[in-house]
Amino acid sequence: MKIINFFVITILIVMYTNCYSQEDVQNEFRKTSWGITKAKVKEAETAKILKETEKELKYEYTLANLKCNIVYLFVNDKLISGSYVITEDHKSKNTYIENFETLKSKLQKKYNEPTKSETVWKNMRYKGDKVNWGHAISVDQLYYYTNWEFPKTKIEIKLSGKDEIVNLVIKYISIELENYEQQLKEQESLDDF
Repeated sequence: MKIINFFVITILIVMYTNCYSQEDVQNEFRKTSWGITKAKVKEAETAKILKETEKELKYEYTLANLKCNIVYLFVNDKLISGSYVITEDHKSKNTYIENFETLKSKLQKKYNEPTKSETVWKNMRYKGDKVNWGHAISVDQLYYYTNWEFPKTKIEIKLSGKDEIVNLVIKYISIELENYEQQLKEQESLDDF
């Protein structure tokens, strides 16, 4: 009987922890909710605005002592995703790996264990040379990816690169409105014709 009680209590604790985290991420990015208008986002956001288009709002911000842009994306004036795009520049490209690990750790503390976490080598040239892993990222030979999935929101953090440029992005995506983003990309690709 004591063993059954122990298991029941353990299961309840795990469920409470997961429910708490899921409630926090049900339908939001910062102080906004999925599907709200650009005007509502502008009312809620306190960071310095850098750019506004029909499909995007971009703000200047500092996240975990890193310079970044906050980017809100809209389709048909509905908020579909929000991102932190790290703009901090580093002399050593390996510092981006440290930044990724720091941000991933903070996300893990807030949202618990990720749904998926991977380090993917596209080319093994630098795999045995840890000093050059940052360079490997910058030339699209290596990337880091982690995500969390909740009923209404997917959170991704990705460290990738191309042409000697490193990209570190945390993206919050409305699961319900995610297809709108794909439609936006498809429409933009057709705009040239």
